[in-house]
Amino acid sequence: MQTRYGAMACLARGQVAAGTRVAVIGAARGVGDFVVQMARAAGAFVVGVTSARNREFVRSSGADEVSDRHESDRSAGFGADSFDVVIDRVGGRGQWIHAQHVLRPGGRCVTIARDEDSVVTPASTTRLLSTITARRLRGAGPRGVQYVPVFPRVSGGLLPHVNELVEGGRVRVRLARSFPLTPKGATAAAEENRVGRTVGRLVVQR
Repeated sequence: MQTRYGAMACLARGQVAAGTRVAVIGAARGVGDFVVQMARAAGAFVVGVTSARNREFVRSSGADEVSDRHESDRSAGFGADSFDVVIDRVGGRGQWIHAQHVLRPGGRCVTIARDEDSVVTPASTTRLLSTITARRLRGAGPRGVQYVPVFPRVSGGLLPHVNELVEGGRVRVRLARSFPLTPKGATAAAEENRVGRTVGRLVVQR
């Protein structure tokens, strides 16, 4: 549920609606897969950015187009002013730089990823706040591109819509792999998620 809610929160903060042009970076991973499906259900035009080996998976999620994330000059391939919204599941400075090149004036770069994915400490929190502030100031230049970090918190306003999409069959929950609910299983799941090669959702269960 947290993953589905995170995806819906990204769409809400990005103001994704019918006719919106959206690029989803990390489109094959859990949140990214939900974002693609939910954006298409909203009537948006969706380009999924992923590895070449995940191209068909992302197409099966409903993406209108799929772009290889390993292309050396992805920004040039899209062209300037190509998107209203970029939703980033991967994180890192490079994704923000690409987003500024392809977003239209006033466009929104929505990220649910953190640049540092380690244990939260006072120092890492300070670095995160500094990064957010710097990107918001940079984006507020002549083109007015907005940097929008998302920190999912369950909201009663969005949950009914998430449930409606899933129960109505417009959004599918696709499992990549299941792990046993043991210390070893939880550790293995966390490591696979950290590596970032998962297609679909990882589940830890009894």
